[in-house]
Amino acid sequence: MDNKDNPQPRYTFFKKLQLFWYIVWRALFIVGYSLLVALFVLIVAAFLIPPSNVDDFSTLLKLKKDSQELQIALEQYADRYEKIPSEEQGIMALVEKPTLPPIPKNYRPILYKKSAVLDPWQTPYILKHLANGNYAIITIGMDKKEGGEGKNADFNILKLDSYPKEFQ
Repeated sequence: MDNKDNPQPRYTFFKKLQLFWYIVWRALFIVGYSLLVALFVLIVAAFLIPPSNVDDFSTLLKLKKDSQELQIALEQYADRYEKIPSEEQGIMALVEKPTLPPIPKNYRPILYKKSAVLDPWQTPYILKHLANGNYAIITIGMDKKEGGEGKNADFNILKLDSYPKEFQ
């Protein structure tokens, strides 16, 4: 037999090779396209999710943590020096020796980091004595000014119901 009469074995091999490469390239295209679509969806989702929610949550966590730590520190101060700092001395009396009377004898700080008495916006908390003998620890809010609404409101960090709705 002549090779010209039966070219099928070579033709079948190349046809199979061509089909194989077509399937491989098609599969790679589909997988690559799927990954590209997934990446696009993730990028769009990242832009749609507002980052302020994360900031609000971390702010709330810091406020709650500070509330507990400062209450404990004020109780330790009262145990050590027989009363909590005056409003004039303020919450800073927990980290540095007060300069206004009554100045405790043998003063030692209760807290060692100044950041422990700063609110999430790096402003010192304000200590207020209430008429009933209790005290309040006030933050003046994100705008660092007295008064305001929402995130800029002044509120007592010891009372969860006084927190602005953005932090609840």
